[in-house]
Amino acid sequence: MAKFQPPATPIATGIKIEMVPLDTLHPHPKNPRKHNEKNLLGIIASIKRARMLAPLVVWGKQNWVIVGNGRLEALRRMGAAQVPVVRCDYLSESEAEIHMIEDNKLTELSTWDAGLLGELMGGLAAQGVDLTSTGFDPAEIEPLLCPMETPPPPEVGEVNSEGPAEPEEITCPHCGGAILIGGV
Repeated sequence: MAKFQPPATPIATGIKIEMVPLDTLHPHPKNPRKHNEKNLLGIIASIKRARMLAPLVVWGKQNWVIVGNGRLEALRRMGAAQVPVVRCDYLSESEAEIHMIEDNKLTELSTWDAGLLGELMGGLAAQGVDLTSTGFDPAEIEPLLCPMETPPPPEVGEVNSEGPAEPEEITCPHCGGAILIGGV
């Protein structure tokens, strides 16, 4: 097996976006990434709201989609006739398969800046935007909008002689919701 040689330049040149009939495209048969119903409905809502902003990436004579299989299924459900694609036929089969995995997995490795995300979500909420359209569940959104300050942990060996504290209800200064803190 030949060892992978990185390209001389990291930017693919000569890339063209072309419109192709949707029914000529096929999910890559080895794509291990699966899209559940909630994910597909979110993709459909995103495309309806902002339109499709990035082309699908297609490889080979079989027109296998290596990037954008969720969007492919969403567009099928929406009845799209033609879709934008970028071809990457310059890749070998193994390079196309590696890219298919990388495109999905590398996104999972990134993290969120909770403070910045909370500010952004708060601004959108103030405009009346349904924040669940972002893919976050309400249980994930609430702490972003109403971050709690966590008291420092007790010093090693420190004992609370009063026993467990009773739960206390406080009002979130951002959303006005009731939040229980303390207790066991």
